[in-house]
Amino acid sequence: MFWTLNPTEGESLEKFLLRATEQASKCNFGSSKEESTQISVIDKLILLAPPELKEQLLQKENLTLTELTKMINSYSSVKYQATQMTSASTLAGVGSASSINRLQASSSTSAGSLECSRCGWRGHLANDAACPARNKSCDKCSKVGHFAKRCKSVQGFGKRHAGTPNSDSKRRRINAIDLSDDNIPQTEEYSFIYNICDREEIIPVRVGGILVEMMIDSGSVKNLIDEQTWQRLLLQGMEMKNPRDKCHLTFRPYGQNSEPLRVVKVFEASVSVFDSGNELKTDATFFVVEAGSQAILGKETAKALGVLIIGLPSTHTTVINSIEANTMPFPKIKGVKLCIPINKEVSPVAQHARRPPLALLTRIEEKLDGLLKQDIIESVDEYSQWVSPLVAIVKDNGDLRLCVDMRRANEAILRENHPMPTFEDFMPRLRNAKFFSRLDVKDAFH
Repeated sequence: MFWTLNPTEGESLEKFLLRATEQASKCNFGSSKEESTQISVIDKLILLAPPELKEQLLQKENLTLTELTKMINSYSSVKYQATQMTSASTLAGVGSASSINRLQASSSTSAGSLECSRCGWRGHLANDAACPARNKSCDKCSKVGHFAKRCKSVQGFGKRHAGTPNSDSKRRRINAIDLSDDNIPQTEEYSFIYNICDREEIIPVRVGGILVEMMIDSGSVKNLIDEQTWQRLLLQGMEMKNPRDKCHLTFRPYGQNSEPLRVVKVFEASVSVFDSGNELKTDATFFVVEAGSQAILGKETAKALGVLIIGLPSTHTTVINSIEANTMPFPKIKGVKLCIPINKEVSPVAQHARRPPLALLTRIEEKLDGLLKQDIIESVDEYSQWVSPLVAIVKDNGDLRLCVDMRRANEAILRENHPMPTFEDFMPRLRNAKFFSRLDVKDAFH
């Protein structure tokens, strides 16, 4: 049944790849399930691929199923954009539906009213063999096929628009199809982008134990999975937790009048990356988007995995010979009793406890037990005149910090006034210094 599979009419290569992968999982072509799928599906797709794609696949040594999927997706994307380009280029220069009808009714009349995008003359179009610019070199970009006044290359584009009120000195075209090709009519209105991704931001990520190519997107807070990738993850036995259909969030693509994306599934799974033999791992929530085209790794998860750095370069310091966290016990100064001057005229206040969120109760208890074991805090089992409420703060990295609201208690403390030195005060004393050290005071508030 597997070897007799063929794409049905109108079926894309991506959908056929999913169908072939599902059927191959029922066969036994190799020593393991993964090897069985790799051998059979790759051979099947190479056999049925179009000639231009087949040539690319055969040139690839040690082709894997992940690479095959990536190349098929890229090929389909380029073919789709090329189709859109062809249909759109026929409408270039036409301003309304009535103009389209006139173009279909009398091509000679339309050709006489349009300017050639190669030479700028009227009476013919860019694909006319009699165009005088077809075999001429451009004075701006040196390319053959158009005059300088119709040059749309990066050099010509910048010069032609220089000095205009709305010009942008840093304007550039990203991955745009070169319309100076002899077989493609040039127009003034269209520039087709087939891929705005240079693939440097796409990394292999394991989601629930299954390898997936995801694009790092700092503009997306959440992790998005396209429906095609979601089906493949299910077929390969992805490990996930808490799958559900309801989603309280609304996702919108870029654009003011964009329609909301439809989320068909939400789930949690472990996500990990490998770097120089080390595995970086965290847990994350994923949202499956209907009719998506690319799996997106959101900002928070990317930062947690260390694959995304945001901020000014000066904030990304390299720590040299630093002490690793939790390698030393919390330092204590024993035999010293601290005396805090108290204003006896202020009446003690026993405040009510603030009820923390139920989701944080377990983490608060664990944090308190850890502080007790480190001998940072101690339990009080007797009556106390002063009681201040506990405040739990969730830090940016997800860790929990326990604070105490001491504002009422501070009213009874007699403050001692000491002049604080400024930078200008101690800077002259450092003029002969040769050695500097840095003190880690991350637990100084204890």
